[in-house]
Amino acid sequence: MTRMSSPARGTAPAKNLMKLHQIIESGLIGKKCWRLTVSSGELVLHMGARRSYNNAKMTGEKKGEWIFGTCGTRWILVTATGTVRSDEADDEKLEREAKVIENSRACGFGLSVPDNVLLLDFSNGCRLLVIPTTSDAKYDLPYWELFMPNGKYIAFGPQSKWSYRRSDVPAS
Repeated sequence: MTRMSSPARGTAPAKNLMKLHQIIESGLIGKKCWRLTVSSGELVLHMGARRSYNNAKMTGEKKGEWIFGTCGTRWILVTATGTVRSDEADDEKLEREAKVIENSRACGFGLSVPDNVLLLDFSNGCRLLVIPTTSDAKYDLPYWELFMPNGKYIAFGPQSKWSYRRSDVPAS
């Protein structure tokens, strides 16, 4: 078993933001979103290849090789017909309306500083924005997470803090 070095950590305004952008763009861009779910207002996108779960209870179920999720942070999906806002509908309606991005590919990523808004563009012209508020930071939870196929994990937030580490090791 090899030891991993300590996780990369940074703040968005720092040089490390370029590293974060590079990590995400080098892998996520071009991946198809094939499943979208909404639960308690949190959005989860399964992208890329379909992978089997390693849990016997999940036999036959699939997950994305890339899994992006919001963590209690407000999000807006801008579509050709309007907007879908996490704070304006129940989960069933949100999921039904947001499914417009299923079967489209991620084609652009950005992070707005200093407000820490995530932008994720899709090949069908939709744009996802994850929009943290000042009250989101008081919970000391990330605004969004990205699980990657190489066993790595990115968590962004609160504020402009982010980490890049192995997904099977708890945060310290």
